[in-house]
Amino acid sequence: MLRLIKTAVLFLVMCISFTSARAAEDSVYTKKMASEQLVKSGLRWQQSFSPKEEAESKLLQARAPTNVMVSAFAREFVARTSELMYGFSNTLHDMIGAGVSGIEGKYDFHNKAALSRIKAAEENSRLGNATTRQYQNDLKFLVLLRYLNAQQYQKKSEVVDLLLSKDSSLFHLATEKVKNGVGVPLDLARAEALVERDKFKKLDAEASYDKALQELKELLVELPPSIRLEKLTFHEIPAEELARLEGKATDRPEVKVAEYTLKAVSYLKESVDNEQKPVVSLYGEIGMAGTQFLGISATPSGAVGIQVSLPLFTGGYQQARSAEMLTKVNTANQQFQQVQLETKSQLETAKAQLEFARKVVNSANKQLELARKELQYAEHKIRIGSSSNIELINAQTNLATVLDLNVQALFAYEAAKLVFFHLIADVDSYLAFEQNKGVPHE
Repeated sequence: MLRLIKTAVLFLVMCISFTSARAAEDSVYTKKMASEQLVKSGLRWQQSFSPKEEAESKLLQARAPTNVMVSAFAREFVARTSELMYGFSNTLHDMIGAGVSGIEGKYDFHNKAALSRIKAAEENSRLGNATTRQYQNDLKFLVLLRYLNAQQYQKKSEVVDLLLSKDSSLFHLATEKVKNGVGVPLDLARAEALVERDKFKKLDAEASYDKALQELKELLVELPPSIRLEKLTFHEIPAEELARLEGKATDRPEVKVAEYTLKAVSYLKESVDNEQKPVVSLYGEIGMAGTQFLGISATPSGAVGIQVSLPLFTGGYQQARSAEMLTKVNTANQQFQQVQLETKSQLETAKAQLEFARKVVNSANKQLELARKELQYAEHKIRIGSSSNIELINAQTNLATVLDLNVQALFAYEAAKLVFFHLIADVDSYLAFEQNKGVPHE
């Protein structure tokens, strides 16, 4: 019976521990949560839809001339006649007036310039979508970069807590040795200096962490007042995954913006050239005509027919506009080629930085392992009385330096990885990799 009670108590303790751990895990504000918060309530995110919406409205404007245009009109004609022009005496000066009021409609069923403008507007619509994607990709990158920056200082604060714990032990040891007459005051002063140095580092890390959170809150409107971030860890991206993902760089929004800009400007030049071609329209009107003012309350009238218009001479205006548009086409083409070259160069640079950062992390981890062993050996020598506190202080200082380097190396690798995913415009895959595929290493 007693064994059964002990088993039940042990099971209850395990359940409480699991629930507490689960609650602690759920309270962590993750990168995915930050990204979702940006989409849900970010003001800048809402502003990113402006290029897309503006392009859609311009497309509707471009399509309008291909529809029937209807308008109301009113015309009044006044003429004064003189009998002298007919050889009669000029005894009378008659005023003759007539008016027409009604509705007129027009439909262009052959207008190549309008069709070219529609094609340009369609490319501009794609350009607006790509620009929105570009803004949103930049916003997600900025949020995650600020999140990563805050992670860095959270990690530094945790490292300083570890160092302060070791500093306190070292200071206590030096104090006891001095009290017992087997230590030297210099070692005690050095141990105390370590404590004060790391206290300052703790204050600096906390201040930097608070500043990083404030910068994050600028983009995330409804960020909780007190949060705990994910731990900064090393999630190495495999080489085969890197090779698979880099192909997406050709579809990055910056490339598409340049491509659609070139196509839109080319169609605009085509529309300018087509303005020299005839426009055939169906024209009709219906209304009231008579001698009353504006033809009101008179006999019905109407007309229907085909209208053909063709510019004959514009004083060189159309040729100048065509030359201007040709310059814009050439500029857009050069910009498109330049963006493609820059994308290729940036991709190679991002891959090289990622590989360099990976090597730095591995080197920093190796140094950390050696620094911990050095500290263990120094502590062992102190316990057996074969060393002074100076070796332990040096080992402690080396460990602090290596821990700082380790945090910087982790931050540099994760930042390089984030830059790579931003370059291929697939920050969502970065989040998925962090959540599912990455294998964290402390």
